[in-house]
Parts: sequence; C-alpha cells; structure tokens
Amino acid sequence: MKKSIALLLIATMAMGVMASCSTETTDTTVTTAATTATTTVESTAEPTPEATATPKPTPTVPDYPKSEKTPAIDGYNLIWSDEFDGDKLDESVWSIAFARAGANNNELQAYLINEKNVFVKDGKLHLKALREVNDNGEVSYTSGKVFSDNKVTFTYGKVVVSAKVPEGRGLWPAIWMMPAAGGKYGNWPRSGEIDIMEILGQDVRTTYSTIHYGNPHQQQQGKLVLDGKETFANSFHEYSVEWEPGELRFYVDGVEIYVANDWYSAADSGKTKDFPAPFDKPFYLILNLAVGGDWPGDPDEKTDFKKADFEIDYVRVYQLADTNN
Repeated sequence: MKKSIALLLIATMAMGVMASCSTETTDTTVTTAATTATTTVESTAEPTPEATATPKPTPTVPDYPKSEKTPAIDGYNLIWSDEFDGDKLDESVWSIAFARAGANNNELQAYLINEKNVFVKDGKLHLKALREVNDNGEVSYTSGKVFSDNKVTFTYGKVVVSAKVPEGRGLWPAIWMMPAAGGKYGNWPRSGEIDIMEILGQDVRTTYSTIHYGNPHQQQQGKLVLDGKETFANSFHEYSVEWEPGELRFYVDGVEIYVANDWYSAADSGKTKDFPAPFDKPFYLILNLAVGGDWPGDPDEKTDFKKADFEIDYVRVYQLADTNN
C-alpha cells in the first residue's frame, strides 16, 4: 500500500451466492508483523479432493496487443496489456456488452453500447452509470460493461488491474473472469467464476475476492478492509490474481488477501470432475459497473450519479514463463 494502513483479511467459504452455511467450520488466525495483517480462513467445502500434479506445457506467448510502457515481472511473460492511452476503446480485444435491465442478479441497469456509458479519456477507461427519469416519472438506469471473450482468453497467469471505484449505495463495480466459449463443464457454476474484485458503493473500504464452482453452487471468498480514512474510492488501487495449476492467489496493492487451492466441479449428471477442474480451462476478463441487485440493494437519494464513474487505469495479463494456454 502507498499509505500505512491496517488490513483485516477475512476468508469465507459458503454455499450459494453470499448465503450463510450451517456446516461446521474451523478458523485459523495468523498475524504477520511484516504486513500487519490478520488472516482468518473458514473451510466448509464438500467434497475435498486431493490435489494432483499437473504437467507443465511448453511456453508460448500469444500475439495479443501489448503496451511498451507495461513493466516486466520476473518469472512471467507479458501476453496482453491495455494502458488506455488512446482516445477510444480497443475493440480488437474488448467487446461492449448489451443487456437488458434485470438480466442478472436482479440488477437495475441496462448495459448499452453508448459512448456516455463506455469511453476512454485522459488515459483511463470509464464505465459510467446513469440515472434517467422519463416524462411519466419512471426511473431507469444504464451503465457500461466490457469483456474480452472470443478476443483474448488465457489459461493460468497473473492479471493486474488498477482502478478507482465510485461511492454510493447501489453501485457495484467488479473485475472478474468467466470461462471462455461458455465453459467446458456445463452451465454456471460448474465451469467456474473468478472474481478478482467486487466492491459495494456503500462500503468502499472493503473489497472482496471470490471463486464460484461446483454443483450445487459453492464459493470461497476473502475480503480486505481498509483502516483509517483511505478508501477504494478516493484513489487508484491495484487488484490482481495469480492463477496457477491448482491454486489461485488474490492480492490488493501487492498484499495477499486470499489463497484458494481446494475446489471441484460437477457435470449436469452430478458426477464430480477431477481437481483442478473447473479452473484448468481458458477464461476471459470482464469489467463492469452494476446498479442495484441482490447484493448491494437499490440506490438511494444520496447516490450521486454525477460521480458514478468506475475508472480503470490499466489492465495487464502475464503468463508464467513455464506454462502456456
């Protein structure tokens, strides 16, 4: 972190999205002076498969766009980066989503292909939520969402995104990943979901990192809570995941907040798939700003849509030097 802060790291696993689980849990708390961080891990997943060694293929570097200003990282090859230095979105790697209101999680916004909702300005990608009132007094919301499916997909690597989130009840920015080509193990959550960052606009001191998998749905989640006056809305912070065969490690500003290395998948028939499924296939990246929904709830009169702007400074995707797609 650029500022001296105390970090509270809490990891949870639950069945169902943001639902409580009645199974017995065990807590392990570790305090490290180097990071002044406390980590709590709760484990409730069933079943718990044994990890198996995964052969490492010959390395290659896909021919995706890369910026010369993107820094190198020891042990990794840069496979894709977007520093948003131009004046428009690079649609060779990004698609703009179009979706009706309520399509997912009872969210209020429609995602539009509209320069008011998705635009590049001053070296940043902006995903902006808008509130509109028609002549009949009916309120509607629009927002922006971009994704790289069918353009940039990858298996294993390090994803690094610098972003600043908007503040306000009902705003829900996210940096996340979904399986390419609809997934190899079936419909959600069987083929998995990797949430690098989710923040609720009414609590911009807390960020969540989550994986979804299994059948029935299982999830594992870690969160980091900032102390003091610093928030994820008043400055840019760096969110990242290191995805290796059999392990996912989540970081905020270089500080590890959660490690997942125990999961499973299941086919429609209910047959369990071998670990490390489903996180052993290509995924793609998604950036979006939702409004409302089951988790954050609706905006209120204090939500300022003039400032409902999710800003992304850069996206960088690296691949381990000894693995490939």
